[in-house]
Amino acid sequence: MSAVKPVDATERRKCVLTMCKKRFSCNFKALAILAAIALGACGDGDGDGDGDGDDQVEFSDAELATIATLSPLPAPPPDTTNKYADSEAAAHLGRLLFWDKTADGHVLVGTDFDSQVCNGVDDCDYRPGETGPWNDQGGTPLAFGPTGSDQESGCQGCHGGVWGHDVRETAFWPLSLGAKWTSRNTPAIVDSVYYICWDLDCHADSMWQQALAAWESGTQQNGTRIQIAKLIFDKYRTEYQTMVGDDGETVIDGNMVDIGAYGLTHWRGNGSKVPPSNVTWVDEWNDLNADQQYVIERIAVNAGKAIAAYERTLTSRDAPFDLWVAGDREAISVSAQRGLKLFLGKANCVSCHSGPAFTDNKFYNAGAPQGYANSGVHHDVSVDDGLYLGLGKVLKGRWNQESSWSDDPTGQGKDVLDWFRQLEAEGGCDDSVSQLCTSTSVTNKGKWRTPILRNIAETGPYFHNGSAETLKEVVEFYNTPPTDNSNGHSGQLDAQFSTPLNLTGAEVDDIVAFMETLTGVPPEHFSPVGVR
Repeated sequence: MSAVKPVDATERRKCVLTMCKKRFSCNFKALAILAAIALGACGDGDGDGDGDGDDQVEFSDAELATIATLSPLPAPPPDTTNKYADSEAAAHLGRLLFWDKTADGHVLVGTDFDSQVCNGVDDCDYRPGETGPWNDQGGTPLAFGPTGSDQESGCQGCHGGVWGHDVRETAFWPLSLGAKWTSRNTPAIVDSVYYICWDLDCHADSMWQQALAAWESGTQQNGTRIQIAKLIFDKYRTEYQTMVGDDGETVIDGNMVDIGAYGLTHWRGNGSKVPPSNVTWVDEWNDLNADQQYVIERIAVNAGKAIAAYERTLTSRDAPFDLWVAGDREAISVSAQRGLKLFLGKANCVSCHSGPAFTDNKFYNAGAPQGYANSGVHHDVSVDDGLYLGLGKVLKGRWNQESSWSDDPTGQGKDVLDWFRQLEAEGGCDDSVSQLCTSTSVTNKGKWRTPILRNIAETGPYFHNGSAETLKEVVEFYNTPPTDNSNGHSGQLDAQFSTPLNLTGAEVDDIVAFMETLTGVPPEHFSPVGVR
C-alpha cells in the first residue's frame, strides 16, 4: 500500500463531505469540526478520491451549518392553550369530526343545473352569488350541491387531498369554494402544526380557533356551534366522554339532554340543517339561557381542540432532502443540490424559508399578484389586504388564545397575542373589522405569512390566491419582481423583494428541482376511518 499523502484543510473538508454522501450517517452540525481534523487516509491528495464525488456539489462550511438547521423535522411544538393537544382520545375524536360531512350549513353557491358544462369563457365565468361552477375537465362539479342544500363537506371538503389541500383547485379555478367562493386558495393541513398562526393572513392564533372559525364562517362551512354540539350529542357522545374524562364542566349530562330537547332538536326539527325561513341560528342561540349557551359553546370549543389534536399528528417526514442530509448521497439529484446552493446563496430563499419547516413564521409583502393568470375565466375578487385584515380578526377573536376558552390564557396565549399587538402597533390593522386597532399605519397591507415549503411541489396552485400554477412560475416571479403596482397587489412591496435575482433559466429549474425534494411520506392516518 502506498503511503498516504497529507491533505490540506480544504481537501479534508471535501473528504468528509464525500464520506457523508456515501450513505454514512453524518451530523452536519459537526462537519466543520470534522473537516479540521487530520484524516490519515482520505484520498491521495490529488482531488480525485475514488471518483464518486466528482458529480456532487460542493458546499462551504457555512452552507453546511445552515443545512443542518433545515433537517430533520422535529416533534410538533407544544400547545399549552389546548389541554387535549397531545391526547390520543382527542385526536381520535378530531379525526372523526374532520372527516364527518354533516356539521356544515347550507350551500350558498352551488350547481343548480344538470347538464351545462364549461364550453367557453362565458359559460364558466361565475361570480359569488351566482350558481355554478364546473371545472375545466369536462363537467365535474366543484360545488358541494345545489344552492340551499346541505353542504355535506366537512373539513375534508376543502382539505381532502393527500396533503390536506383542496384537490379541486387548478389553474382554471385557483380559489377554494366552500359554502360560497372564498378569495384564497386552501392551505395544506399536513405539517401546518409548525405555523405560529393559521390561515394565510394569520386570522387564527391556534389550530383549534381555526377549526371553530371555519365551522362558523359563512364562506367556508357555514355552520354553527349549535350544529357542532348536536353532532357530538347525536353521534360521538362516547368518544367525547372518553376525551374529557371526569371533567364535570365539559361532560354531556342531563343538562345537555335538556338542550337537545329544546334548542338542538328544534333547530333541526324540519329534517334539515337549513333553519326555517323565519328563524336563524342566532335566534335559536339567543333563546337559550346562559347555562345552556355555555354548555353548547364548551362542547364546540372542545370539538375544535379535538380537531387540532388530530391535525397535530399530520406530519410528513423522510423527504429525499432529509435522507440526503442524513447521508444518502443519491437521495437528491445534482440539479437539486445546485438548487439548494442557490436557495442558500444567490437566491437567498433561506432568509425567509428557514428552519426545518422552511418558514420563519413572519410576514412580508413580496408583491404577490392580485389578479389571475387565466383572468378571463375566473370570478373577480377585491384586493386582499392580508395581515392587515387578519390581525383585526385575531385580536378581537372570541376564541383566541387569550380568551377564557384557552387553557393557558396568561402564558403561551398572552405571549402570542402580545406579538400580534406588536405587529399591529408597527403596521396597523383593519379597524372596520376590529375596534382594537390603535395604529394609523397601513404597512401591514399586502403582507402574508411565509408558507411552509415541505410538500410544496404537491400543493399548488401558489400565492394566496392561486395566481401561480407552478413552482417555476413562483421562482420566475421572484426573479423579476414587480417594480410598481401594475399587478394589483395590496400595499407596498418590501424592499428585499424589489431587487431582481438575476437567475438564469437553468438556475430557476435547479431551485424548483430542490423544492421538489421536500416532499415527504404522507401520514397514513389522514383518512376517514371510523366516521359514522
